[in-house]
Amino acid sequence: MPLILPGNVATTTASTGYEVANSLRFNSGDSADMVYTPSSTGSRRTFTWSVWVKRTTLGASQQIFTKKEGSGSDNNGNGNADYLALTYFNSDDTLTVARNQEGDYINVSVANRKFRDIGAWYHILAAIDTTQGTGSNRVKCWVNGEAQTLTFTTTPTQNRDLDFNQSGEAHHLGSYGDGSSSYFSGYLAECVLLDGTAVSNATDFGEFDSDSPQIWKPKDVSGLTFGTNGFYLDFENSSSLGNDAAGSNNFGTVNNLAAIDQCTDTCTNNFAVPNILLEGVSMSYNENNLEIVISEAAQYGTQSSFGMTAGKWYCELKHTANTSAGNDRVMVGIVGNPVHLSQQGAATETEGYVGASSEPTSYGYYGDTGKSYQNSNATNYGNTWTLNDIIGMYLDLDNNKLYFSKNGTVQNSGTGIDITAVTSTVAGAYFFAFTDTSSYGGTVQVNFGGATCYSISSAVADANGYGSFEYSPSGTFDSASKDFLALCTKNLGSDGG
Repeated sequence: MPLILPGNVATTTASTGYEVANSLRFNSGDSADMVYTPSSTGSRRTFTWSVWVKRTTLGASQQIFTKKEGSGSDNNGNGNADYLALTYFNSDDTLTVARNQEGDYINVSVANRKFRDIGAWYHILAAIDTTQGTGSNRVKCWVNGEAQTLTFTTTPTQNRDLDFNQSGEAHHLGSYGDGSSSYFSGYLAECVLLDGTAVSNATDFGEFDSDSPQIWKPKDVSGLTFGTNGFYLDFENSSSLGNDAAGSNNFGTVNNLAAIDQCTDTCTNNFAVPNILLEGVSMSYNENNLEIVISEAAQYGTQSSFGMTAGKWYCELKHTANTSAGNDRVMVGIVGNPVHLSQQGAATETEGYVGASSEPTSYGYYGDTGKSYQNSNATNYGNTWTLNDIIGMYLDLDNNKLYFSKNGTVQNSGTGIDITAVTSTVAGAYFFAFTDTSSYGGTVQVNFGGATCYSISSAVADANGYGSFEYSPSGTFDSASKDFLALCTKNLGSDGG
């Protein structure tokens, strides 16, 4: 049976103290990619490709880095378009390390593993060296610092010139390169190509944490030798996303990517995202799962990928659409049993919305009435909310309180909703949750602080300096000053949640 390979979750800095500031969010629905066309030919036999990846779409073919000569181009008479693809996910969520389709067909993939963790980062490192005397040494791959067992459908012949790194031919980051298919959907960080060098291990790019030796963390790569066509994309310049930090090459063609796609969700500070692996029926997602569309037929929802066990936590969302005009029947809140909101519970659940009687450790705030819900009991709480309102959610597990704000104003005069202690929940944790009610649905855009699909004018961080929100995570609650934090691994490490 294929294994599910877990992703990388970092909570502290590596021993080198290296921090990755930014990632870039690629949305397949936008046909987003970047293109680099070298002016000279580099090594076609020896090179290294390194990338940090956080996936948002599963079950689809998705290219990460590809050199393609154009749709239908066949320079070798084999009936196939000529290209080399480095690291792409197949529709069964397996990973192809290298596939060359010029002349003789070459295909190498990671054996017996699926990459289905949408809540964490993977570091994928591929070293290609066709000059090696042993065929199995001509392609190597490491994931999160561990050497992978590879399946060679066909092995490159010794000293084979691959269809890659050629002058005047376009190299695509985030797509297949034909303008219509296999766009990547997710976050990329620390994209590095070493031209003329094939590394023998992963230690130039990362290291295992000294306190948590199973956690792989990035190193500063700026001192590596990049070669003729090598590059280093750190995505730190929002006005020039294709800028090469190595100083030699620039991905000058940037398609359907903008400053809002520059994120602080990175491999050194991983932020929560909506959990598509545990979702309700009749739901769909856009904008890398940050936009949640709940149909009228659904009575279920989704929740955060991270659970909270202690501390004070904040996230916010924007209500952007109703499935029925005039009905603002979106409900948001927390749930202590994730299965309660998912299709996995559909066989036994009669009510799946947050705050329903079928799950007593579930609490919601209802846009249509402004009331709070727990155990299907409605209580007068705050104002109603509608399209374009931004709702803040504040969870205080130190005092077992839950608060909501509307456009920055904490509701119910700052008096919180009493909640059951987290130790009495089914999951032993609470999750932020997003649902509809009964026969009406709606659309919300969620911001956990590391990435957003709606424009933010104020860019407020939490008290630790993490996250970017429209409204402050800090304020006065139950007559006390409280700081709530973005739900990210840096804060999990510092706050104990």
